[in-house]
Amino acid sequence: MRVEKRSLLAAVALSASAFLLFQRLLLPRTIQIIVESQQVYVQEVTGVYTSTDAIIIMVSSIVMGACILYLLLPPHLRAELNALSPPKASLSRVILDSLRQDERKIYELILNNGDAVFQSKPVEMSGMPKSTVSLILDRLEAKGLVERRRRGMSNIVILKHEPK
Repeated sequence: MRVEKRSLLAAVALSASAFLLFQRLLLPRTIQIIVESQQVYVQEVTGVYTSTDAIIIMVSSIVMGACILYLLLPPHLRAELNALSPPKASLSRVILDSLRQDERKIYELILNNGDAVFQSKPVEMSGMPKSTVSLILDRLEAKGLVERRRRGMSNIVILKHEPK
């Protein structure tokens, strides 16, 4: 049986909030200190909650209710709820949107050719001069998107999957 991460998280949150709720409801810790002339009396006052206790009780109750509701939802409704979360954009799309036009063109050429190419390949495919491609690769390398490695008389350009 496969347990969904969200269901596991809801179960953990439910347990933690139930513990906090019952701990605060069953064990309020309020004391009263009375000073009369030269004597000091300390007594526990039962059934009195501080404002912090009230806030913890409210938050725990809300979290418990939300977790119970989520866990009791039928699986098909849970799937619909999960589908409502915004889609995650791919890292490549985010990177491409942040690049200048010439940088984007060279980055896409490398991306579409298996994440690693000889430096001469983008020159051939783009129709740009070697010096221009070299400057663009310098900028992409400075941004942490590519890495150039020397192989004999030429360079291999490799896409980095975790940019700086």
